[in-house]
Formats: sequence, structure tokens, C-alpha cells
Amino acid sequence: MSFESTAEAVPSRMIRPPGPLLVAAFSPFGVLGALTRYVRGVRYPVDLHLWSDVDANLHRARLHCGLARVLDVHFDRRRWRFGGDPARRDDFDPAWTRWMSDAELRERLPALLRYLDLVLPAAADGRGAVGAGAFAVRGRAVIQQEFSAIFNSAEERRRVMDEIGADLVAALTPNPVPGPVHAFTAVSDALFLDASGALVVAEIEGRRAPEVRFAAAQAIVYLRLLRRWLGSEPSALSLVAATITARRSLGLGSPLLDRVALSGLTAAVVSIQDGASPRLLAQFSAVRQALERSGVREAQDLRVELVGLDGTTRPIHRELAV
Repeated sequence: MSFESTAEAVPSRMIRPPGPLLVAAFSPFGVLGALTRYVRGVRYPVDLHLWSDVDANLHRARLHCGLARVLDVHFDRRRWRFGGDPARRDDFDPAWTRWMSDAELRERLPALLRYLDLVLPAAADGRGAVGAGAFAVRGRAVIQQEFSAIFNSAEERRRVMDEIGADLVAALTPNPVPGPVHAFTAVSDALFLDASGALVVAEIEGRRAPEVRFAAAQAIVYLRLLRRWLGSEPSALSLVAATITARRSLGLGSPLLDRVALSGLTAAVVSIQDGASPRLLAQFSAVRQALERSGVREAQDLRVELVGLDGTTRPIHRELAV
């Protein structure tokens, strides 16, 4: 499927496939091959995502447990350094934040893996549990977590976000639920590929998160950003495919990524951890209905689900009242 170009304000980039040197480092015989094996074997909802900005010589990897960030990896073609979970600084060796060679990394890697053993149980009890169910839903596979629109300047970001969100803010004025409308962000929790080949941006929220109320509007922002980028970047689907290829070459992600071709279709999903209160779900529904009444066309087609830890989903009924 081809996309028509657009004169609308658009993000400059939305996905950055990892460079070959970074991928090689995480391959079975690479300097961080042991970390990849750890991610694939550990019994927690852990995933590893890699990306590169070759022009800027920026290469990154991030280990997630559900929605929780656990470990950041920085690479500049010659050296490595790490960042850990801010909540567990007592267990994180400050020496890991300093640049190190391949040889130094190999020496310190066993201790780094032991650190992960310490922090993953706590991560899984918090934001790890929030994301675990959403990432286990059958019929879709994670391409990238923290799928972010990238802008060339703060002014560009302001222009794009104002243009995309103006009708949503108008639809929610006056606010149909208590409290202020949250500022919209440009970083979705995940980009999925579903069984139809569609790219699906996700807003994933915990059962008690106040952000649940405005999750429908936030998911629509993500969807509009994705569609604008696809319409403005001729190589967009190729960049997504390259990211998928890199993940699967390391044995990461679901086999669905191998079986399903990109169709060019797009969608958005709001995934709420099961167990949210009826009042919070009613407020979510009130916001969604306000968007629909105002003619926000994406609100009608929004995918909405309550999700359990095992990936089982059930719908949120529209008849809920505040």
C-alpha cells in the first residue's frame, strides 16, 4: 500500500533500525550475546529493543520488563556504557556508567547479569505487570516499545502536536470528567504488528492509572503521528521492516513477525490492565463518547480492551456511565 504525501506538519522520524555493528554485538558470538541469551531465557516479561542514528553515531539498546525500563545500553562504535533502573541504584555499579572497551565489557558482563537478577522481580511487580498482559495478547507482536515521534526542533514538535491535538482539546472542552486534560505525548508505549499486517500503536495503562481517563485521546494522537509519518516518508515501511528483520535475527519478538507482511494498514489500541474500577472505566468511556460526538472519526474505530496478565482480553462496554 502506498501513502500520499501531505503538506501537514509531520515528525521527522518515527523508527530507527539498529545499525549492523549494534546488531552484531548482540548476536550469539557478539560481545553482548550473553545478554540476548539472558533476555530470551529469563522467566519474566522481558524484551530488548535496539535502535541507531548512524549520522549522529548514536546507538542504543534498552531492556524492558513489561513497561518498566531496566537497563540502557550505549554504544559509539568503539566503547560501551550502561544505565540502570533508577529505583535500584544501590545495586548498580557506578563503573558501568563509564565508557569501556569490548574486553572490559566482557569482564564485567557476568556482574551485570547478576544485577538484572536482582532488579527484575521488583520491576515485574510494578510497571512490568502493567505491560505483561498487553504484550502477551495473541495475534499481534511487538515491533518496538517506546515508539516515539522524533522532531528536528522544539518548535517543530510544538507545531505538530498543536495541529494534531487541536480538535481533541476542543472536543474535551468542557471536560466531561473531573480534572484537567493531560498534555499529549509523542511516545506511544508500543508499536505492534497484528495478524492482518497492520501497524498498531498502543496506549497501555495500569488499572489504577489516572491517565486511563484520557487514554482514547492519547491513542488517537499516536495514530495521527504514525499516519502523518507514513504519508511523508517514502521509505517508512522499509524502515519498519528493517527493524523487524534485526529483531528476528537475534531471536527476539514473536514468530508472527516472520509470517505476516506489512500491509500498510494502521490502527490504535487502548489496553487497560484488567481490574480497573467501574468509575475509572466510566470516565474513559465518557471521554471517548465526547470525542465521537464531536466528529473525531478515529474514536469510533479505536480498539479498546481490558487485558489480563495472560494476554486474555475483554471489551469495555460503551454503556458505562460516570
